[in-house]
Amino acid sequence: MSSFDIGKITENNTQSQRNHQEKVNAEFTSRFEEYWTQDKVTLKVDKDGDTVFFWIEENGQYYRPSQRSQGQRWYLSFYIKVVARAKEDRPNIILIDEPGLYLHAKAQKDLLRVLENHTSKFPIIFSTHSPYLIDEDNLESIRLVEKSNGMTTISNKVHATADKETLTPILTAIGLGINDSITNLDQKNNIVVEGQEDVFYLQAFKELTSDSIKFSANFVNGGGAGNMGIVGSILTGWGCNVCYLFDKDEGMKNGKACLINTWAVTHEKIREVIHEENCTVADILSKSDFQKYVLCDENCLFTSSNSTYLKENRADKVLLARQFLQRAKNDEVVLEPESFDRISRLFNNLIFGDNE
Repeated sequence: MSSFDIGKITENNTQSQRNHQEKVNAEFTSRFEEYWTQDKVTLKVDKDGDTVFFWIEENGQYYRPSQRSQGQRWYLSFYIKVVARAKEDRPNIILIDEPGLYLHAKAQKDLLRVLENHTSKFPIIFSTHSPYLIDEDNLESIRLVEKSNGMTTISNKVHATADKETLTPILTAIGLGINDSITNLDQKNNIVVEGQEDVFYLQAFKELTSDSIKFSANFVNGGGAGNMGIVGSILTGWGCNVCYLFDKDEGMKNGKACLINTWAVTHEKIREVIHEENCTVADILSKSDFQKYVLCDENCLFTSSNSTYLKENRADKVLLARQFLQRAKNDEVVLEPESFDRISRLFNNLIFGDNE
């Protein structure tokens, strides 16, 4: 992990020993604080007589590792072992069982970054039930472990399983990103939509048409048709421009009424996905594009709409939409003219006026 040399730190030349000690301390701390964001911690080695001590310094106070929390002790030992293994000049496969057991949410996110940044030359495989240790941008790295009829099976098709308990951490990990579109606002213009799957589809559409369509707005999950006014009022209070996008279905009627009667939203700020009955954001894609890039099954034939197929088959809509966005970002999607034309018409309908 550092240039630590027991011979240099214990030699009799005080100047040389002190310089080496300070160099090691700087290396220890700079490496560790890159991956530990919970609080300000300084790691130090210190020679005292014939003994070399290892200290954790916080707020000017020195502590032995045994005097810190179980979570911090576990994280420190885990971090040292992973980084040290990564530097070994030999192949390693590191297996870890439930690495986030003693850590709170933010520390688990730090731990995930350690794993991600030290796997270039060898794999790290870990089991977890925690959504904080699942990277929603890399769902392809996930394997589901399921038990049935006394046997264990491993699957990499995260959308194909019927075991909701197995899927729960993944779906929760996706849901954890819901507030990102509010707390990380980078646009003054914001479009509140009914659900998180709508956010993913629209982000994908924006990604896929960016070279041809100049559309500048942030998509925000409204948490259901009945809650969109709450989210919109927060954004309005922050000085943002807001409009509301509904699917063309029964939920739209109640949602529009709530916006107008409860939140005094004007009609021109309320938009619809497609001017056809029972259409959702998923229906903007042509059926063949939907089969190829959302379902990933061109042989999946059906006569109903895309949204009806999802409903009838009880598909995990959010997960499928998130995977579609991931494919769009990876340049794995080439839209048909029909889909592109519908997206273009939708975005033209969502353009904010000068007075908004």
